[in-house]
This record gives sequence, structure tokens and C-alpha cells, in this order.
Amino acid sequence: MSEDRNEDSVEEALSLLTGSHAEELAPLRRAELYGRLTASGWTEAQIAKRVGRSQPHVHKTLSFLQLGDRLRAVVEAGGMSPTLAVALQRDHGDNAAGIVRQAQAIAQGKRRVTARDIAAALSASPKSLSDEEQLRINARLLPLLWHLDHATPTTGRPGFLTVTLPREEVEALQALRGMLALKPAGGEQGREE
Repeated sequence: MSEDRNEDSVEEALSLLTGSHAEELAPLRRAELYGRLTASGWTEAQIAKRVGRSQPHVHKTLSFLQLGDRLRAVVEAGGMSPTLAVALQRDHGDNAAGIVRQAQAIAQGKRRVTARDIAAALSASPKSLSDEEQLRINARLLPLLWHLDHATPTTGRPGFLTVTLPREEVEALQALRGMLALKPAGGEQGREE
């Protein structure tokens, strides 16, 4: 009985992949159908020959099955190409979905995120930090945060607070910004008032 169900599944997949509407299949649906065939013992070369595609096409399409849920949802919504999503997941693992969110914010209003949007999101992000770098940053940042507890209301500007920092702590913050590879806002250098 199980073998009959397997044959039916294979026949259904082949029918969808070779039928009159085969060209209209969404890339992820095509990947699922190829996956059904490979689960039944078909090789990529056999699938390619049967559906009239190249073996590299079948291989690339099967890679779409590796997408995590978040990236799959973006692809299914038409927010990015599956090929770009696979490359992003391969290169950035669990961080890929966050990078896509950043790219979507940068691409405001565009329907699809492109490789250019991803590159812009990555260049706007702080570099990845090792555990040692993270500890050094924490050691510098925590003492500086003490000043936030001592902020005072700014005269004549309701809703604003003034934080007074010694010069060496401003320099420490600037060094911290350099460690994080962040650019100064508006190209400003540290300024004194």
C-alpha cells in the first residue's frame, strides 16, 4: 500500500512538473516537487531529463528546500528571489533574516529586495565581533552607562536630558564606535560645547 502511495506521489509530481502549467509553478513549489522525487530515489540527472531541465537547474532548485521559515516566507511573498535567499542563508546563517529586515527598511517601497539592497544593509551594519571584542566593548561601555543615571533635565527644552561626560569618556565612546565600525552621524567628528 505504501509503495502505491509513493508511486501516486511521484506520478502527481511528474504531472505537475511536465503539464501545461509547469512553467507557472512557483520556485518553492517546484523545489518541493523535485524533493518529492528525490525522496522516492530519483537522481538530479533523472529528474532533469524527465522534466526537460538541466541538472544544475534541478540542483539549484532543490537548494531552496534548505531555506529557514523566515526566509521562505519572504520568498513566498515575492519579497526576494529564492537564489538570493539561499546565498544569504549560506553566508550568514541565523543572521540572514535580520539582514533581510534591514535590507527591506533600506529598500523602502520596493517590492523585492535585491543583492544591492543586501550589500547596503551589510555595509550599514556593525562588523561581526568575536567574543573577545564583545567583552572589551562591554568593559568600556558599562562604566560609561553610569552617566545616563545622572542625566539632568535640559533647561528650556522639555523632554530633553543633558548628560555630562569627561573628555576621556567621550574619547572612549569614539574608540568604541571605531571598534564597532560605525560611521559618525552626518560625517561629524567629535565636537565640544
